[in-house]
Amino acid sequence: MSTVEVIKQAPPNPLDIAAAFAAFMAPNPESHHTIAEKSEKGFRVIGSAKRLDIPRLAAEAPNTTNRYLSVNGYPASKDPDRFGYQKVALISHLNACYSDVDSYKKGGDGFDAFADYGRLVQAGKVPPASLVALSGRGLYLLWLIREPNEPNSAVRYHPKRNPKTLELYNQTQNRIYQALVGIGADVRARDASRVLRTPYTIHSEATAINGNVPIRCQYFASLDPVTKEPYQYTLAELAYRFGVPMAPDGQQVMPVEYSRETIRVGSAPNRRNGQIAAARFRCIDIETMERIMRGFPHGIRRRSMLSYARALRAAGIKRDEATKQTQAMALRCSPPYPSDPSDQPVKDIVSEAYSGKKIGRETNAFLIKLLGITHEIAISENLLTLKPESVLVMELKDAPLVLSTKDRAIARRAFVAEFVANNPNESARGIARAASANRHACDYKVIQRDLIALKIKPQESEKTLLDIFDI
Repeated sequence: MSTVEVIKQAPPNPLDIAAAFAAFMAPNPESHHTIAEKSEKGFRVIGSAKRLDIPRLAAEAPNTTNRYLSVNGYPASKDPDRFGYQKVALISHLNACYSDVDSYKKGGDGFDAFADYGRLVQAGKVPPASLVALSGRGLYLLWLIREPNEPNSAVRYHPKRNPKTLELYNQTQNRIYQALVGIGADVRARDASRVLRTPYTIHSEATAINGNVPIRCQYFASLDPVTKEPYQYTLAELAYRFGVPMAPDGQQVMPVEYSRETIRVGSAPNRRNGQIAAARFRCIDIETMERIMRGFPHGIRRRSMLSYARALRAAGIKRDEATKQTQAMALRCSPPYPSDPSDQPVKDIVSEAYSGKKIGRETNAFLIKLLGITHEIAISENLLTLKPESVLVMELKDAPLVLSTKDRAIARRAFVAEFVANNPNESARGIARAASANRHACDYKVIQRDLIALKIKPQESEKTLLDIFDI
């Protein structure tokens, strides 16, 4: 099917200049969009605008060359001299997810990219974009995102109040890149602070190639057949449509391998937190077995209570509280403990558990044998830590394959070596973005170590718009 035929089958709706700005900008009146210009010296931020400025922007557009507008919105700048200079951390409204398809790198143009995009939509591999723009030598695709039940509000974002929102946005952007990389999606164009060409402004490079006949950035709307308005999505809905694994709360953050920096030599707070959690799970399992037995029977009472007290200490429970809980367990024993004059007092059992600097701890195998835990009991009672080996083997077979740190590094470095061979001018940050989009999530410091290990020295690259807006 030819490009013309595809476009005829799914004709976009051309927008006039003012309507294009209105569709592009966040509907929130307090949201500001950064304005930037590109020259021979690079990008320069010249200010910002909001919806009230649309008449002015529309009037300036026909006589403007290489003008850009941020996809997402910011609060008004308090410093007039730096008005409009924004970073990801300052974003207040997430207005759209997007993709910048550089079809010229594949020997095509915006119409070719639009045809390829149309086939992906027809195949159900990507949801319909809200806005489509022939940018000059490529294609912009924008999916407008709105608050649930608030069609007139972009997604509100605050780094402290809802930090997962930006993380979900970034994951969605990564999935969009993966879905469109085959038609020329730009690996760099995924950050929330990105700026795109404003409607009807002139693309200087495309104009020069076209014999100085002005080539303008033209926006089109993809209309929802029900509302007759450009498609709108909630962020969670769009993330789901692009295949981001969704947690029950609608937020999902995939693990990212970050370079670690030692805050205090000898400290391991995360390891300690894991030990506390494991000890609490052991306490729960011991209490579960006590309930099944209707109190620990004669012969295992003292040893069970000692193990319980040690688990309470490892879980961070203070001695007084541990004494109360262990005494309550002693009264539930069969017969209640102590029952013989030779029985060790409960307080002494707790003192034994809390004595010394090192916490005593029995192995899981010992407690499984002591408490008579079988495969069936572990499964039916959903025990957390005290599981026979047969249960662990069964869970291991059902669990998804998890690579070790070494195996992940080997796979990531193989990708890095291939990526650098094809993109020798890419920076460490750019390689990290590409690796993250290909299931090797990491930051640029990890990539720097990989390059050293591979004995690869990346070439110096020019400062890009991404470096300006996402430092």
